Amino acid sequence: MNGDKRREAKDKDTAQGDYPAIFRLYIMRSITDVLRALDTSTYRMNEAIRERSLHLLSFGLGLAESWLVTQELMALLASRMESAGYRHEWIAVLERGIEVAKTYHDQPVLARLHLRLGRLYDLMNMRAEAKRHLEISYQISSAQGDSELIATSLQRLAFVSLLETNLPQAKRLSNEALELLDEEAPQRADSHLVLGWVALRNNETQIAEDHFGTAFRLRWREGKAIYIAQTLREIGSGHIFVQQWRQAIAHLDQAVNLFDQEGDALQAAICKMHRGVAYSAIGKHEKSLEDYNGVLQVFQSVSDVAGLIDLYNNRGNVLAEMMRYDDARNSLCTSIGIAADARNYWQVANGFESLASLYLRTGDFNAAISALDEAERALDLLPTRPQQLATLIETRRQETLMLIAQK
Repeated sequence: MNGDKRREAKDKDTAQGDYPAIFRLYIMRSITDVLRALDTSTYRMNEAIRERSLHLLSFGLGLAESWLVTQELMALLASRMESAGYRHEWIAVLERGIEVAKTYHDQPVLARLHLRLGRLYDLMNMRAEAKRHLEISYQISSAQGDSELIATSLQRLAFVSLLETNLPQAKRLSNEALELLDEEAPQRADSHLVLGWVALRNNETQIAEDHFGTAFRLRWREGKAIYIAQTLREIGSGHIFVQQWRQAIAHLDQAVNLFDQEGDALQAAICKMHRGVAYSAIGKHEKSLEDYNGVLQVFQSVSDVAGLIDLYNNRGNVLAEMMRYDDARNSLCTSIGIAADARNYWQVANGFESLASLYLRTGDFNAAISALDEAERALDLLPTRPQQLATLIETRRQETLMLIAQK
């Protein structure tokens, strides 16, 4: 009798007439079937698999016998659920998973679940909750001595600090993570990407290029398309930051193709939005607007607050270039409103600077000055003043005052 038949015979003997045991066996086998059915080569997941997986997890999380396969299914579903936009559903699953992991005193899994939940809250622009869970993950993994997980927690905290424009903290946390990782570990790339952005924000272009180049080399050597795409996305966005438009388009085109190949529609949409900025800058306004309008529904479907802030701001700027001023103002004000609700003061300041530029186009200089005053007030709410944005706002103010003096 081969192994599978012996297992089936044993299962049959064990479960004979014992309906709770039969049910537990059914759940375990069903979860195993889903694990086999999931295509690990892509983020795509059909609706039937999603619904069946969530249904099975609702039972599997209540059964001690299925804990190992249940946590494996949660790990495989995590990125797919995030990418598909099922964030509130997935938060409920992760929170229940945390409670179950606590009852089993499963500290490694507990640390990873808090890490995943922190990432999810970050994607939803809920920074306080994100930091709370990431810090718990850091504390647990530190107590366990898991260097890789400690580094991952630090990197995610660094990224949140970057989004909050706390550049010194983002730099410190990234460097702490690097100290824990082997010199050629692919995971080091995430720290180099954050350090690259810190350098860009501080007008240290060459240092930024070095960090981005190191990140790409590490991910290319690793050979995983999804991570290569993420790195290309950041490099492309960095080129936009320093106004290297054609280089940006080249990198973002590659990233879009890889994300599409991997079935990650959300990340492909983010790249298209950034590409729209570059198209606009070289005068291809229709292509830019095509990118923006094409991704709006994706961001709305997943409630991607950060994406919507960027999208409406960028869309407003290109509409201004096309002299559709009322549409431009409405789009920019929508961006500012979403950013203010999210307390993303860097984006509030950025939005008011864009609005001031629009008013300069229409000759409403007093409104431009008022918008720049609002931008300054938003900068004052940040832990550190971002040098490039602060300089841009001051340059715009001097330009406006000069125009007023010439009237």
